[in-house]
Amino acid sequence: MQRTITLYLLADKRLIETIEVVNATTNEILVVGFHARVVNKLKLHHLTYYPTRERYPGIPSSLVCTARDTASEMLKRERLERLPTKKKWSAIRYNQRTFTPELGRGFVTLSSMTGRVKLDVSVPKYFQQYIGWKGVSAKLSFNGTKLVLGIVVEERTPSVRPPTAVLGVDNGILNHAVLSNNKFYASDHIRAVKGRYLYLRGKLQAKGTRSAKRKLKRLAKKEKRFMADVNHKVANWIVAQPLDAIALEKLGIRKGK
Repeated sequence: MQRTITLYLLADKRLIETIEVVNATTNEILVVGFHARVVNKLKLHHLTYYPTRERYPGIPSSLVCTARDTASEMLKRERLERLPTKKKWSAIRYNQRTFTPELGRGFVTLSSMTGRVKLDVSVPKYFQQYIGWKGVSAKLSFNGTKLVLGIVVEERTPSVRPPTAVLGVDNGILNHAVLSNNKFYASDHIRAVKGRYLYLRGKLQAKGTRSAKRKLKRLAKKEKRFMADVNHKVANWIVAQPLDAIALEKLGIRKGK
């Protein structure tokens, strides 16, 4: 399970410069990929990585790679039909190598053109429930006054113990649901209602008039609502049984030769 914690931080020239350079790098990679008709990340890497490092020696290598990934995805999205571009202050990506969220201790660190930048943060009350989760990635942008940091955090899915009480469920002919614990959902009322709908359909189809066809449509919708209500009641009845897991029938129907 993942959630995004959005933080608004004071403007920092080092990080603003980094945003600008990474977006400029992304645009350069976009131009190379567009004219070379290349969208594959590995091929873009071979075409652009070392020239980019030579032009911008201060940019961390991981940020060059995220710029390449962004360019690849943008080119794929446009199917090389037009050249997309990144805005000057649009969001850049950070991975676990380029940022460290210490939300419980009130700060984050982010890679920049001049090394790591440590920023104090105050987590809004709503997001404090996710402070103990693991930070997996982030996006950083500048809105003209403040830095906007979106941190993606992840909680590990709890392990599920093997079930001890398994309930088998079979769709019966006479009864809507038959359980392996010798219980069944009485279906006399359901069969009576479906039989009445069947009888009415037959009469209306035999009549064949326009008004009969309109009534057939209304009848079909009414029957559909009835069965949806029945299935909901049956499902609630099944899950109310003492069980850990439900095993549904699997019909193996062979086609005749």
